Amino acid sequence: MILTPFRLAPLVLFVFASGCAAPGTFPSLNPRPIEAKAADLLNEPAPKPIVLAPSDPVVARQIDAAMKMAQDSIAPFDAAAARAEKAVSAAGAAESESWVAAQMAVSDAEQARAGAKSALADLDSLLQRQISTGPSADLAPLQQAIRDVVALDARQTDRMATLLGGLNR
Repeated sequence: MILTPFRLAPLVLFVFASGCAAPGTFPSLNPRPIEAKAADLLNEPAPKPIVLAPSDPVVARQIDAAMKMAQDSIAPFDAAAARAEKAVSAAGAAESESWVAAQMAVSDAEQARAGAKSALADLDSLLQRQISTGPSADLAPLQQAIRDVVALDARQTDRMATLLGGLNR
């Protein structure tokens, strides 16, 4: 084999490059313990699917009752909030008679939220029971009911914040 300059160049570069490294110890390129543990996790068998317990008619009735309580609170809250909005818009200076009347109307609106708040508490209690006893087919409807009542409560909270903001002008 004849060594031409093109064949000799990589050999010469390799010889010169090998002397460029600084002396000393270098970290190992082997996997670190945490990386080895992660590799073990990847090799674990897939978890068994969760088997849901059948739906309990009692829980379904409790969800329906809580939803009815929340829905039944909408009209009284809307009426009380409308009265409070009128009173707040007519309120005079702080501590005047009209301002006190507006405060009382806002308090009435807040009390009208009790149905939604109670429904949310009941649904939360049902969810805690679901968590402690294991998942069942009632979990999805329960979670949807909670989302619905939370949305209702958020709308009422926003309306109350507007009323309170009108009193604190």
